[in-house]
Amino acid sequence: MSSRSLSLPLFRPRERVKVRVLSWLVLALLFPGALTYADGWIHIRPPYPLPHHPRPHYLAGGMEVTKHHVTVTLVDESAEVTVDEVFHNPHNRVLEGTYYFPVPAHAAVDNFRVTLGGKELAGEILRRDEARRIYEQLVRQAQDPALLEYYGRELFRARVYPIPARGEVQVSIRYRHTIERTGSMSRFSYPLDTGRFSGGPYRDVQILVDATTTGELRSITSPSHPVQVERPGPTRAKVRYEVATDAARKDFELQLITGQAGLAGGVRSYRDSNEDGYFLLRISPGSDIPAQRKPNTAVFVIDTSGSMAGEKILHAKAALANALNRLRPEDSFQIVTFAARLRTFRETAVQATPATIAQAQQFVQSLVARGGTDLNSAVQAGIAAAQSHDDAVLLLLSDGAPTVGVIDPKKIVQEAVALNRGDTRLHILGIGHDVNTVLLDDVSRKNRGSQTYVERGAALESVVSAALDKVLYPCVTDLTIAADGVTISELEPHGPYDLFFGEDLVVTGRYRGNGSARLRCTGEENGSQRTFIFTGDFVSHGGADDVPYLWAQSRIMRLLDELRSTPRDAQDPLREQIAALGLRFGIVTPYTSFLVTEDASPLAATLRERVRARPQLNREAEGERSGFDEATGSSSFGYSRKQADRKKALIVGRVAEAKKEAQWREALQIRRIGGRAFFPVGNRFVDGSLQGKELPAPTRTLHVGSVQFMTFLRDNPGAARILAAGVPTLFRWNDEVVQVELTQDPTDSPAVAPADKTPPTATQPRERF
Repeated sequence: MSSRSLSLPLFRPRERVKVRVLSWLVLALLFPGALTYADGWIHIRPPYPLPHHPRPHYLAGGMEVTKHHVTVTLVDESAEVTVDEVFHNPHNRVLEGTYYFPVPAHAAVDNFRVTLGGKELAGEILRRDEARRIYEQLVRQAQDPALLEYYGRELFRARVYPIPARGEVQVSIRYRHTIERTGSMSRFSYPLDTGRFSGGPYRDVQILVDATTTGELRSITSPSHPVQVERPGPTRAKVRYEVATDAARKDFELQLITGQAGLAGGVRSYRDSNEDGYFLLRISPGSDIPAQRKPNTAVFVIDTSGSMAGEKILHAKAALANALNRLRPEDSFQIVTFAARLRTFRETAVQATPATIAQAQQFVQSLVARGGTDLNSAVQAGIAAAQSHDDAVLLLLSDGAPTVGVIDPKKIVQEAVALNRGDTRLHILGIGHDVNTVLLDDVSRKNRGSQTYVERGAALESVVSAALDKVLYPCVTDLTIAADGVTISELEPHGPYDLFFGEDLVVTGRYRGNGSARLRCTGEENGSQRTFIFTGDFVSHGGADDVPYLWAQSRIMRLLDELRSTPRDAQDPLREQIAALGLRFGIVTPYTSFLVTEDASPLAATLRERVRARPQLNREAEGERSGFDEATGSSSFGYSRKQADRKKALIVGRVAEAKKEAQWREALQIRRIGGRAFFPVGNRFVDGSLQGKELPAPTRTLHVGSVQFMTFLRDNPGAARILAAGVPTLFRWNDEVVQVELTQDPTDSPAVAPADKTPPTATQPRERF
């Protein structure tokens, strides 16, 4: 039981000091045999009487980690991991302990060293059943449920003695294992999260990964940590994570997608109780655009009205010039300019020969911004020009501010959808901070296009280049997903999907059933119908607990897009869905927090009060709300750009957005545990799915370490992460409402292993376990 567990974040900062001191008094009185941890961790053996102490002397505080270096070599599906770490004993006495390190299934530990006067200690691997027995024993001894986080892992252990007073112990361990692979996606995980139990944050943390694959390494991302990635070649990557201090509260994870040809990808899944599970499909086409591809027809529609005067028209002309230079001779193109009236480069699309490209560049440079804005006629002209060619793409460069002709945004969108019939993708490049993002988002989304917003010239070239590659070089279009072996539903985002070179496709959803199953992805590739098969393990319990969060995040973003273009008198159902998802999954970004202001549940009230109590969070929430409600202006522009960044973050690894989410959750004291959000209400943390005007009464109470607690864990292994939270919790499990208490069950006496009666000496032989 750590002080962090007892010092609940329900108290003001000054009170936390008092509670932390009190927590150690409670620890000594109620939970003897306290643990200290590291990565692994060192379990201090049950204390023995000192000569001047007639009773065992218990220590407060854990072993400190002053160095933690990890070197990983990945070759296809095998991993070699070397861990070098230094533990510091902050106490004025010699200690004896046992070093534990949770390892993946069937891992081989081929090198273990503890530097204690040059003496090397022996250790052993405990396979899963024996490891679970040890985890349970330690939980019952120390009343610390956090060890159950590793309930499904095997365990390496070795006895460590002596641990010098105010001294250091240097530990080195090397192990090999096979990494998890589903389809073309591999997942490497390192148990960094044991650091949350150490005596303070880790210092001098470094993780270096050298990955080599037989096939092309299409994608390598870390959904857990902000990493630096270097790509020496198409089959190799070097990944670095390095910080001076790290709280070490979560595992370090890498996801790799490899492939020889065609599409590559894989499936991850998660389920805890008997509800439908969650899955994530990631597909990667690679970043290399093939030399041979079907010719494209590109229609460029550029706004030259007076509202584009100044830097905006310069940026738009530079973007269009860039687009023209990216065309191939076999492609064709058309340019439509609009202000109060329309103007075209040619009457029909022309081949992108060097001569016509040069003429088009001169045409673009001659453009000036003046007059009104007939956006509706421009959109319709662009759609008509694109529909006269097979598989044409349409790119609109504008600030989306109609002043001439049809100016009602809803009517502009309706007429565009009616004319298009879903055949042409309408992509948006919005330029300037006063873009009408509501209109442009809506017209693009309902015509199956993408949205890119550029505010400053510095980022113009890279942003526009990425957007143009997406527009001009689709890999697979009209992709649909079906399943064999499980039933899938509630896909987010909705399909059909378009897949582009250099950009992964991430689709999340729900599933019913379990076991190995196939996802069939069918679409058009280079003019031919193709089906791609991705096999995945749809688990009955456990799995990747970030998948439910990613599904909820994607669903909330789609609902917000719909809400923004929905009449106010029809918004309530969407608002209720967004608020419910935000509470259940802990989506605490500002654009969802304000949506729960009228919710009467204790969870919503907690979130609302904590936002209002923190000026910075309140300002951010108000700023997001303003951007959401307004159609134009800098706040509206910022909101739409953030939405685009969030969607991109789902694809590329979520690092920047994940850090922002984590800051919000920390400020609001919300915990994400086992795919759910838990809110501090009173003296306990409450499952976000327990929504209502009143919290339900528990139907079952579990005391940590009790017989009932362990029995519930064995019967419901999917609940291990919730039971490992180390705080009083109230959560829904199947048809029950379960309450976890940290106090000892008065009707149950945990079986505590007897302590050594005499202290060992440095000369005593160290027995094997």
